[in-house]
Amino acid sequence: MARRTNELSIDELSLINSAKLVKHTDFKTALSLFIDDCQIRNLRPQTIKYYRNELSVFYKMLKEQNIPPSLDTITNENIG
Repeated sequence: MARRTNELSIDELSLINSAKLVKHTDFKTALSLFIDDCQIRNLRPQTIKYYRNELSVFYKMLKEQNIPPSLDTITNENIG
C-alpha cells in the first residue's frame, strides 16, 4: 500500500468545491426543513410549536422592515 501524500487530487478538490456551492433556500422552505428536523429528533410538540411561532414572527418582522426574508440576506444586525 502506498503512503498518503496528504494532498488532494484534482477530482477530490473539484468534489469539495462543488459541495461549497450554496443552494438558495427561501425562508419558508428552510422553516419547513427545520420543523421536519425537529420532528425527526423527536422534540416535544410544544417545543416545535414554539419554534414555528417564533420564526413566523421573525419572518413577519423582516417583511415589515422590507428586509428580504432570504437566508442569503439576513445578517446578525437583523437578528440582534
